[in-house]
Amino acid sequence: MVNKLRMRAQMILPFSSLNLSSGGNPQDFFWGCLPFVATPPEVVHRMLKLAKVSPSDIVMDLGCGDGRILLSALSDFGARMAVGYEIRGDLIKEALAMFESKNLIDRVKLIKGDLLSADLSEASVIAIYLTGTGNDKLRSKFEEEVKPGTRIVSHDFGVDGWKPAKVECFGGHKIYLYIMPEALRENNRKPSLGLLKFLARRVDRSGLS
Repeated sequence: MVNKLRMRAQMILPFSSLNLSSGGNPQDFFWGCLPFVATPPEVVHRMLKLAKVSPSDIVMDLGCGDGRILLSALSDFGARMAVGYEIRGDLIKEALAMFESKNLIDRVKLIKGDLLSADLSEASVIAIYLTGTGNDKLRSKFEEEVKPGTRIVSHDFGVDGWKPAKVECFGGHKIYLYIMPEALRENNRKPSLGLLKFLARRVDRSGLS
């Protein structure tokens, strides 16, 4: 699933041992104040279908809650791997139990940490259900870290300043799909400053600059 939340001190949780200690980072307070709101199953499925999830994809859910988006990515769309970030220990335990019961534990990774510390480098699809403010906090991180072709699908809240590839109203909900770096183009198709910076970083990382 996707939801409204959070994260704290980056800590990958071994499936055999959950460390649920809390931190005092101000960012933790922001994410922790976003309440968990479950995405309806039909909206989960539509989000992943809109993002065209396939067996080659690594799907990441930033604020994964009870893991329902990750579960659907694996069981309904055959995603190669699912990665979730969540701040609430009870939801992580619930999600782990579900994945274990469905024999999917080897294809999922749950991480307790600040969303702003999430490693986005391997994700090909990223799902979010935060708020407009939450999306704003993540926008520059997305622009700096995701690889070309990454699909970002957001439930109900768009990303200010980005151009969606598609916006779909579905069952009283709104789903936004962004494809990087095309989302950084201005509406007149001219390259935005964000797109120019994105392309410059790709050239620099390739060793061509």
